[in-house]
Parts: sequence; C-alpha cells; structure tokens
Amino acid sequence: MITIQPIDGDTYTLRQTLERPSVYLDHWAVRKFSMNMALQDRLVSILQRIEGTWLFSNVNLMEFIAMNDIKSAEAVEAMMTRMLPRLYVADFSSDAGFLLEHGALRDPRGPAQHWMLSDLGERARIMSGSLNVHRFVQDAIRYRELLLPVFEDMRKTVTDGLREEVRQQGRREQAKRFRPRPGMTLRYALTSELVRSSFLDLRRDFDENDTMDLMHAAPSIVSCDFVLLDGQWCHRANQAIRRLRDGGITGRTANCFSPSQLPQFLEALEQTR
Repeated sequence: MITIQPIDGDTYTLRQTLERPSVYLDHWAVRKFSMNMALQDRLVSILQRIEGTWLFSNVNLMEFIAMNDIKSAEAVEAMMTRMLPRLYVADFSSDAGFLLEHGALRDPRGPAQHWMLSDLGERARIMSGSLNVHRFVQDAIRYRELLLPVFEDMRKTVTDGLREEVRQQGRREQAKRFRPRPGMTLRYALTSELVRSSFLDLRRDFDENDTMDLMHAAPSIVSCDFVLLDGQWCHRANQAIRRLRDGGITGRTANCFSPSQLPQFLEALEQTR
C-alpha cells in the first residue's frame, strides 16, 4: 500500500508496505486482468475488501517495454489507478526482500533502490500531491531506446550464465543429487529447485523465455501470498515448494496458480481474512 506525505512546498514522500495478502501477476495475467473488465472488477473488489496489495515489478514493466504497445500500456495504467493505494512497486533485482534479501549493493551505473517508487513520487509532485500512475508504463515505452538494451542485456546475461552452467562437466549429476536441506536459505533453495529441471532436461536449452519466467517466479514466490504464473512454471514452482518442505526448508512461500486455475486463484483470494 502506498501513502503520500508532503514534506515542504511541492515536495512529497511516498512510503509503501507490502500488506498481506499480497498478489503478483505474471505478464500474461497482468494483460488478461487489464483487458477483461469482469475479471478486473472482481480482483479490484477483492483486494480492496481484504485490504491486500498488488505487487507490480520492474520485470512487469520491462515486458511492456518489449511489447511496445501503447493501448496495452493504457489498459494497465487504468487498472493500476483503480488499485491505488493498494499497490506496491519494486525492482526485483535491486530492492531488498525480493531476489536478494538485503537488496543489491549500490552500483553507480545502475538504478537506485526504490527507483520505481521515486518515479511515482515525481508524478505526485507534478499533480500537486495527488497519488497517480499517469503515463507510468507509457513513458517507459517512450524511452524504450534507452531502457530496452538494459533489459535485453540483463536477460541475455542470465540466460548465457545458466546455459554455461548446464554445459559444465558434472553439473547435471550435481542437479540430480541436489536436495534442499536445513541450513539453506529459502531463496537459494527455491532458485536452485526452479532451475534444476533445466539441468536435467537434455532435450532443450534454457532460453530467454525461461529467464523471464524465472525472474517473475523466484522473487514473487518468496514475497507474496498468491502468484499467477504460466502453466509450466506454476508446475515447477509447486514441485519446488513441495521439495523445500520435504527437505525441512522453512519460510513463507506463495500459493501458485496457472492460467487454467484462474477461478481457483480468485476463490482462494476471496476466502482470505
């Protein structure tokens, strides 16, 4: 949930808390809910009633930059506006509590922590202190020539790194023997489990689509209560979570749902609190 507080003159501070129950939507799910008003009405109504939060990430934003579709961007912004203030924005790579428990080390070449929230703070200043997401996604698309290469480089770096690991001698055997066990951190054990099948499947390489799915899945599963993923990665996630529990790994993980489980996702969300 985002709150806004004036500091001095036309300066404002935005603060946010990921109030539970929290929800994360993979790219396909954001598009579906933003374009289907019946589904959107239901989700907005539920989150407002149960006082939950919708987490929107930099990975979501980058997917729309890659699409380069202004109509889709407008639809997402309209949905975000309806959700306010029950929204949380985060860079999964740099902000604490997502990919890394304590966030990334400060890099002068990269974005500052909480840059997405700072961006909303500037939009609030322009609108005289009114919390808004006006052109939040559209402006990212507008500057896609600057932002898209950063996104593509990040995706390629992760993909190439995992491909290289898969090809290293003995890594497949290590993946076969891997078992979650007490003492492992939740994030390490979960990410290891999510990529494990890529080491074991000799029929296909880990590709850039897998990288995007991994970047949606791993941070959201350890930070949210309900997550919508695509079918294959929902299966991977639920299988990974079962192995974590069997291995004695503790910590909160999300309830994961696939596209075919949309009704169950909404029903489960409705039954919270």
